[in-house]
Amino acid sequence: MTQRGLRIKDIYIYPLKSARGIALRHSSVEERGLRFDRRWMVVDAAGSFISQRTHPLLSQIDVSIDVMRLKLSAPGYGEMHLPLYPSSAVRRTVVVWDDAVDAMESDREASDWMSALLGEPCAVVYFPDDARRAVDATYARHHEQTAFSDGFPVLVVGQASLDALNTRLAESVPMDRFRPNIVVEGAEPFAEDAWSTMTAGGAVLEIVKPCARCVITTIDQRTGHKGTEPLATLAGFRKTGGKILFGQNALVRTPGSIGVGDTIECIPAQYDTGK
Repeated sequence: MTQRGLRIKDIYIYPLKSARGIALRHSSVEERGLRFDRRWMVVDAAGSFISQRTHPLLSQIDVSIDVMRLKLSAPGYGEMHLPLYPSSAVRRTVVVWDDAVDAMESDREASDWMSALLGEPCAVVYFPDDARRAVDATYARHHEQTAFSDGFPVLVVGQASLDALNTRLAESVPMDRFRPNIVVEGAEPFAEDAWSTMTAGGAVLEIVKPCARCVITTIDQRTGHKGTEPLATLAGFRKTGGKILFGQNALVRTPGSIGVGDTIECIPAQYDTGK
């Protein structure tokens, strides 16, 4: 049974992991996820990734793509431009959660800019095309890969799910707290929990795992201030096995192009015979 009447409401990418996202009208969906998504990352002096979990100031970095450049900017620190297709020969091993990844180091100027902003020695690194980072084998279907995401190529959230959450909050939160790639409209609240396969535009995604949420959802992306919501409220009705769940992680079965307004067809797990 295919669920119809659904559309793509919004598309987002987050080129620099844990910095602000970019809203798109169209995007290519590649093996590792949406084009340019989580291809850059900040690491500390030891090479371990830095995120808003420990450095909320990352939420204040605006990111945009200008022709062949990635532009970063932050209040009081001006702009930093990075090549959209880096060619540096300088490689280093960096760590994302439990994964050691072969990364390309950006120039010294970019690292100095980020170090000044965060107040400690750090570097900006890039995930090159020839690097490999496998999705957790527990959920992989065909040895899928991802870049610097927390673990999966694509994150899908239903707009109705956020709307339902906001009815429980004293003050509504925007979708940017949850950092999705694809926002779906036309579904019932939390309908995405039951989806197995999602077709949009020319891309086919496999929904494989609920997304466990962390303290980043409590950080106001406009100000960088940390609170307790919406995580506290979500814990009251979306906690399973000690994890607070909101949205669904997806693999890319078939790469393609997607656009805002595209019709989506979703197959619930109990009806999916294509695996």
